[in-house]
Amino acid sequence: MLRTILRYCVASFYWSRKVRNQSKVVIKGFGEPTKSCALHSPISNEQLKQAKLLAKDIKTVAKFYPWRFVCIEQVSLLAHLLRKHDIDYQVSLGVVKTETGGMHAHAWLLVGNQIILGEDDVYNFTVVETFAWFSRKRRSAMSKMLNQSIATGTVPVLDFADYAPYLESYLIHHRLFPLAHNVEAFPRLQKMMNNFVYRKKIQRITEQEIKTKLDAKGIPYRFFKGSAIEQKLYSYSMLRTSKDIDILIPKSDIVRFAELLSQSDWTFDSFAHKGIKTPEAYIKRFKDIPMRSNNGVQVELHHQFTHFPSRLDTAYKELLWTDWNNQELHSVELCYFCYHALAMGSRRHKWLYDLHLYFSQWLSLDDTGAVVLKKAKELDCVIPVIVCWALCNRNLGTKIPAQILTRADRSWTAQRLIKTVEKHATYLTATKLTKPLMFEGRLFNLLCYQSRWKRTQYAASIAMSILRYSRKLL
Repeated sequence: MLRTILRYCVASFYWSRKVRNQSKVVIKGFGEPTKSCALHSPISNEQLKQAKLLAKDIKTVAKFYPWRFVCIEQVSLLAHLLRKHDIDYQVSLGVVKTETGGMHAHAWLLVGNQIILGEDDVYNFTVVETFAWFSRKRRSAMSKMLNQSIATGTVPVLDFADYAPYLESYLIHHRLFPLAHNVEAFPRLQKMMNNFVYRKKIQRITEQEIKTKLDAKGIPYRFFKGSAIEQKLYSYSMLRTSKDIDILIPKSDIVRFAELLSQSDWTFDSFAHKGIKTPEAYIKRFKDIPMRSNNGVQVELHHQFTHFPSRLDTAYKELLWTDWNNQELHSVELCYFCYHALAMGSRRHKWLYDLHLYFSQWLSLDDTGAVVLKKAKELDCVIPVIVCWALCNRNLGTKIPAQILTRADRSWTAQRLIKTVEKHATYLTATKLTKPLMFEGRLFNLLCYQSRWKRTQYAASIAMSILRYSRKLL
């Protein structure tokens, strides 16, 4: 097993990242001694300083996107930059022993006699988040559909050059790279943004196809979350990443539409459903039906917003089904965003920035937070609102009304949740993707059973039974 892991790292380093053997690094298999190679020329202090600055920038990027930059990718990117600056380096791949006695593969990079990348957090490795549209098979299907759509004129052509002016804003908004003037030194980031624009094209095509199908069948629908946030909070919709498309459909029509999609090369998400074969069985246990197209785009067909019946679910559905303008801010929507961000806060860091923008615009309406707090009390959502507002204030410097800050400081439940979310947000980035659902179950337990409402306690027991069943599936 360890030999396989090490060979996989070697193959990933040399073939996937196309790292050429310019510094003549000799790497042996597991169990064999690794002979260090002599560098071609001595490293000057200026070159060493420049290499450390490049390594520092890469660590900054990896800090905010840990699931996309594992050690092997960090080393590959730094090696690419060092070759452009004509700085000799040495790459080493091996395995390290963890505190529990296990073994992990690891990569590190040396310039001269110093390890400038890979020396920190030896035991805390991150996990790569896999996107289906990166695979060759799905990329071929995406390219075919994209070319057909562009040829027929159903989607506007959007090149990376059109998106380039927004690259600096994107990096600042998502805290990917604080020093935006050094973006030119990161060709991999530019390539990532190009892939992102490519995925957004596919999502727009898929969204238009779904609208056409829904209109043809006469099924009412509302888009929310990702698409609503893009239009409302961001000056340019491409500034916000979104992995899936969320649609609200009446429960009486959701199964019929899911079967209609199944006839058009759509399937149930293999990760989400975990053994449930039919939409009828799935909708009895969960709040949505996840569907995935053959081009890799995921769509979630919602019939409700929370896992259990709640005032928040009823109020937000009534808001979406009315003639309410999607461009307006609303306290009910803010309460839902806080609830969703707190439930998914262990892995959705971008939701924190969305709330930061929402809170900032809300305060610009000369409101002190009393309206939001009043609506949150009506919807049994006070704790999520004050916790999310306090988290934004602590991490992003969001302005917070004095009464909200006082409630957050005096509430033992709020303080406990703030510490729990921050702890799990750091811890869960290096563990399995199934962990956030288990954390969400503990969060429901803490929120609902601390409530004084008997109805909420009863609803919590239903929610916990659903979550226990979900854990068995995982």
